Amino acid sequence: CEELCARVEHLGRLGNWGQDRALLEHLDRQWAAIQEHAEADWQARYQAGRERFLTAHDDFCREQAAQIAAQATQATSLAERQALLDELATATDLADESEITALCERLAAHLKSLPTLPEARQRPLDARYDALMRAADAVRQSFAERSQNAARLVKLTARAARMLDESRPLDHQDAQSMLERGRALGLLGRGVDQD
Repeated sequence: CEELCARVEHLGRLGNWGQDRALLEHLDRQWAAIQEHAEADWQARYQAGRERFLTAHDDFCREQAAQIAAQATQATSLAERQALLDELATATDLADESEITALCERLAAHLKSLPTLPEARQRPLDARYDALMRAADAVRQSFAERSQNAARLVKLTARAARMLDESRPLDHQDAQSMLERGRALGLLGRGVDQD
C-alpha cells in the first residue's frame, strides 16, 4: 500500500503526462488487487494522490488544447494577413484613384479585424503593409496630380482659344508663356520630369 501510494503521489511531478497517465492505469490495476485489504488511511491517501494527478492531468490537457487552438488561430490570421497584403500589392496596378482608395480602405478595415500576432510575426507584416500603403498613396497622388494638370491644361486651352478669338493681335510673349506652361502640364501629366 505504501509503495503504491508513494508512486501515485509522484505522478505528474516531472511533467511526463502521457507516460504518467498510462502508469496510473497500471497502478489502478495493482491497487484494485489489494484495495479491499488496505486500511482506510491508505485508501484515502491513494485516492487523494490519484485525484490530484487526474486534476493536474486535465488542466494540462486543457492548456495544451488552448495552445493548439491559439497556434491554429495565429496560423489562420497569418495566412489571411499575407493574402490581404498580396491583394494590397495590386493597388498600384489599378487605373483609378477611387478604386485604389476603396481597395486600401477595405483591406485596412479587414486587417484591423484580424487577431493580433506575436510581435516577431507582426512586425514584418506591418512593415510590408506600410510600404504597400506608401506605394498606393504615391500612385493615388500621381492620379491627383494628373487630374489637376488636366484641369489646368483645360483652363489654359480655353484662355488660348479666347486670345485667338480676340480682334487684337496676339502678344508674342504671352502666347509663348502659355505654350510653355501647356507643354509643361502635358509632360507632367505623362510623368516626364521638367528641368
